[in-house]
Amino acid sequence: MNSIFHDYNSEVEVRIYFNHSVGTHCHSEIEFIYVLEGELNVVVEKHDYILKSHDYLIINSNESHQYESVSYETLITEVHISYQLLKSIIKNKDIIFTNDSNMLDLRRENIGKIVKTLVNQIAIMEKGKNFKHFSLVYELIDELCKGYLVSTNQNERFKSNYDERISLIIDYINRNFSSDISLTEISEYFSMSPSYFSRFFKRNFSVNFSVYLVNQKLDKAYELIRDTDASITQIALECGFPNINSFTKAFKSRFDSLPSEYRRKLGIQKNETLMDRQESTKQTLEKLQKFMISNKSDFIQEETELIDISKKNHKRHKINKKFNDVITMGSAKDLLNSQIKSHILFLKKELKIKYVRFSDIFSQEMGIDITSHSEINFERIYEILDFLTENGLKIWLDLSVKNYNHRKDFFILKPIGDSDNVEMATSWKSLITMFIVNAIHRYGIDEVETWMFEICPDKTLQLDDDKKIFRFCIEIYKIFKDYSQKIIVGISGFDDNQLKKTYEFILKAKSKGIEFDFISLKLFPYQYDKNQNEIRSKDENFVLKQVKKYIDIFNFFTKPIYISEWNITKSNKSIINDSCYKGAYIVKNLIDIIDLDFKSIVYCAGSDASGQYFDTNNILNGISGLVTKSGIPKPSFFAFDFANRLDETMISKGKNYLLTERDDNHYTLLCHNYKHLNYLYYFKDEEEISLNNYDTIFENNTDKSIKIKLTGISNGIYQIEKYSVSEEKGSIMNEWKKFGYLDKMNKEQVDYLYRNILPDLTIETLKVSNNEIKFTIDLSANEICLMKITKNFWT
Repeated sequence: MNSIFHDYNSEVEVRIYFNHSVGTHCHSEIEFIYVLEGELNVVVEKHDYILKSHDYLIINSNESHQYESVSYETLITEVHISYQLLKSIIKNKDIIFTNDSNMLDLRRENIGKIVKTLVNQIAIMEKGKNFKHFSLVYELIDELCKGYLVSTNQNERFKSNYDERISLIIDYINRNFSSDISLTEISEYFSMSPSYFSRFFKRNFSVNFSVYLVNQKLDKAYELIRDTDASITQIALECGFPNINSFTKAFKSRFDSLPSEYRRKLGIQKNETLMDRQESTKQTLEKLQKFMISNKSDFIQEETELIDISKKNHKRHKINKKFNDVITMGSAKDLLNSQIKSHILFLKKELKIKYVRFSDIFSQEMGIDITSHSEINFERIYEILDFLTENGLKIWLDLSVKNYNHRKDFFILKPIGDSDNVEMATSWKSLITMFIVNAIHRYGIDEVETWMFEICPDKTLQLDDDKKIFRFCIEIYKIFKDYSQKIIVGISGFDDNQLKKTYEFILKAKSKGIEFDFISLKLFPYQYDKNQNEIRSKDENFVLKQVKKYIDIFNFFTKPIYISEWNITKSNKSIINDSCYKGAYIVKNLIDIIDLDFKSIVYCAGSDASGQYFDTNNILNGISGLVTKSGIPKPSFFAFDFANRLDETMISKGKNYLLTERDDNHYTLLCHNYKHLNYLYYFKDEEEISLNNYDTIFENNTDKSIKIKLTGISNGIYQIEKYSVSEEKGSIMNEWKKFGYLDKMNKEQVDYLYRNILPDLTIETLKVSNNEIKFTIDLSANEICLMKITKNFWT
């Protein structure tokens, strides 16, 4: 039996079967059968039904039925609905559904959509559930009741013959035994006195009513112990026993075994078949997913957006690409690694980066000991600076020490301690002086004046008050400026939750005649509670709002504002860093902020190699880099690559797109189908999100169709190149999935991935004869797309 089960509070159970047949049986639940694919023969109370694809049938409580898969490819959904649940809501004595074919057609479309959406959710979640599941299940029940529930005339029943009355009594007991039916209640229901009903029952059933009722309860309890993992106490109460003692006593009397003993014996047999069950569930899930892919339009809902763009009616203006100037590459010691050097050159070539930002230049790993009285050796620092300058890259020195696995800053002045420690302060000034003198001598003053030096007055600076922090930062600033006023010296903001402190710090410096050359701020979507604990923000527009907030707070500052570290997460072990979601997140936010007035937004990590963990050999580890430690581009890389290919003039932008032009013959469209994270993500620790539950953390997985009409363009033949990155193409995470998430890959396998991780490319030609062009872009969940629209002059 190949199946997937989803239980909902014991009131509703959804089952998906592949090639399943079942013999004659009955139960108190209402059963709904929907054929997804194939053909099913069903017999209900001697009535035959043939169900084909998209047909369904409702089986009433205690109706005898059986079914058999006719074809090998039969895939069905079975929903079991508690009779007591329906009775508690509808308040009727009897709950009866009809399968009248005329009524069947009235609800077919709605019910089909609900079932397919539910099946889609189950396929995505596999073993998990969310509130969407519950919503769909009860929506299905509502539709069934609206379309197929019929009222019964109780008086007509009692005009039936003697045999029918017996059948009705059995039916009533089977439906209601869990509520502990009393003799008075059932006799009253059938319009008899208790004494008459008792004699009638004994005469026809050869057993007292109370004995029969207990046996029905025990039969159900037997099934639940055998087929479910419910506790013994839960089973006792569900079957209508007042307490566990009465249930245990009755069960022992009937089956000569305690319920717990029976379950233990049964457990041995269950363990023997566990692997078979797991394998059958896997087969059903694989069959279901293949079926959904081949019938994608039935299962994946689609959003459609119509965009009408007239060049004449849209005010065009220049845009500055705020994302291709700088890349953060971790600590200085990482840049000694030849692998990371190759990644830097790759990013320079592909993303046109100009500055490389790194920290820890004066750390012990770089051979620097501030307490040493001997001459300081800058050779390791020179190796990095030589590499960068020789390859035409500019240098951005973040003068702090960082733990890049947890993104906490420790300012290089931390070892100084008390500001009255004159000897340590003098050593620090000597170090800065020696470094600048040597840098100017080695690279020339013109080169050094293009570098950027970032001072970090972080709270982890171990000084006892803000005045001392301020004084040291000003001293550092003056050290640089004493050698050239053109040396670029900026200030890093305090922690994200201390914007006011950063604001006051810069104003105080300005009041003393010092204006830093730039401000460097971080941007991670976290908020803070009253105890200053970090809480992940659920606001999908957090980046846009935060950038506007920065611009507003520092509107007095006339120099550039950089967002020098940006990411969706501070964790370096979050699978979303490797996903298509990350690419869509970047494109969405770059479009949102493209026309705001600030200098640049800098991604937090260029390469996984600068933040890799040594406890794993996996090709992906949830690190923030744009490329893997093997240099394979991730969707986040392609997001910046696509944005980098935009033209300089913006014609129009919307929630999911940005259209630019180079001239009247060249246009570029960037678009995305970003899906926001849901509560299942925000209520988990970020490192708990795994490859197995990644698909469950989004609000939805609907496709999006963007239909664009661009008017006011010249007539002629246009070529449209469409580059896209999705789970189907260009995603290292999804390609790795095809390898079974192999943890140790050999060089040949890694090289294969490197060669094959590319955006999908399609090219089509369109003729424009009425000064307008129309085209449609179909995007799957978290897909990003770049379209180059170019007029051909050679055809």
